[in-house]
Amino acid sequence: MSNGTNDNMNELEVANQKIAAKTEHLSAVLQITEAINDNLPVEELFKIYQTLLTSQMKIDKMLLYVLQGSDWRCLCQLNTNPDDYDFHAYYNFYAEPKPDSRSLLKDFEAYIYIKLNNQTVAFVFLGGINNDKVESKKERLDFIKSLTNLIITSIENKRLIQEELEKQYYQKEISNATVAQMMLLPIEAFETEKIKSYFNYIPHKDIGGDYYDIFNISEDRYIFCMCDVAGKGISAGLIMSNFQATFRIYAAQNLPIEELIAILNEKAYITTKGEKQITLILGYIDTKANTIEYINAGHNPAFLLKKDELIELDKGCTFIGMFDELFSIKSDKLDIQSGDVLFTYTDGLTDIVNAAREEFTVDLLKRYVQENKDKEVVDFVNDLHEYVFTYKNDMPYPDDISSMFIRIK
Repeated sequence: MSNGTNDNMNELEVANQKIAAKTEHLSAVLQITEAINDNLPVEELFKIYQTLLTSQMKIDKMLLYVLQGSDWRCLCQLNTNPDDYDFHAYYNFYAEPKPDSRSLLKDFEAYIYIKLNNQTVAFVFLGGINNDKVESKKERLDFIKSLTNLIITSIENKRLIQEELEKQYYQKEISNATVAQMMLLPIEAFETEKIKSYFNYIPHKDIGGDYYDIFNISEDRYIFCMCDVAGKGISAGLIMSNFQATFRIYAAQNLPIEELIAILNEKAYITTKGEKQITLILGYIDTKANTIEYINAGHNPAFLLKKDELIELDKGCTFIGMFDELFSIKSDKLDIQSGDVLFTYTDGLTDIVNAAREEFTVDLLKRYVQENKDKEVVDFVNDLHEYVFTYKNDMPYPDDISSMFIRIK
């Protein structure tokens, strides 16, 4: 009779201990959850995690490795030094077994790993896990895995949220920069009694490296520019913005054209440190002398369309920004008259391909310009854009595209 009573008492005691253990586990999960909800730093989460493993799980030693980016880092340790182990050799065991690659398991009783989205993102090596009347070794490992998974998942969620916030901030900054950059480019037709001009700009991305401009420097004298910074994106956009400011300052001084291009090269070289090139064509239109004087610095030749002739403006020098000094600068001067047309563009236009991988060649562009040169400047530019868009169909734009159409009245 007494033996039955003792057995019942033992069973009751074990049951109570198991209930107490489950209560402790729930308390641990609650503690971790509250810490996550309070947005505690990762270091604090791991301190709580380490305390729970030692106080509740009676773990003697532990190493926790977490995948960060493309590398593994030990973010939590207990009574051991991660420098004593070659975790990378252990991890590589899964792909290609090597001698002693499981050296970590010599000093630890067990390990668990955590997966997120089918990728292993954490390993925990544990020592001091023993069976007792309350919990088996498997039950302890299962709980430790659940606790670890909770923390690792929360850290990953924090990382994703932070990435999203940074992405939103970046997109906002890009949007602001795009608006600011567009303010540097003419958007309305430029017209006087002597000339009329219109433009089109299609950035490859939000920010581009193309720049064009035209304005008066005297009553009968105008300066125009079309340029293209090598590369795409933010770096090209920043260089373009700097070039725009420099061009505006020195172009307004009505300098000799060779002197102007030399100054622009010097300033561009300081900005780019010789690591980026800028191609451009710039020139003076003199409606009193009826001339156009230009320099082409490695840019696509502009087209001067006269009544029965297309002249390519290809005289000049090398591109600017790569060398501290330009050599062999040659300008050219041509006669113009009422009705003549000047068309200039960036190479994104002739880099376009259609679905059949056929390029929109310079010859196609010449033909279009010659056939449509009598259109109003706004219609010409808009119709060219529509023509190119139809030509490429669903193919993406390969680069920034700028074009400028100038008619002499």
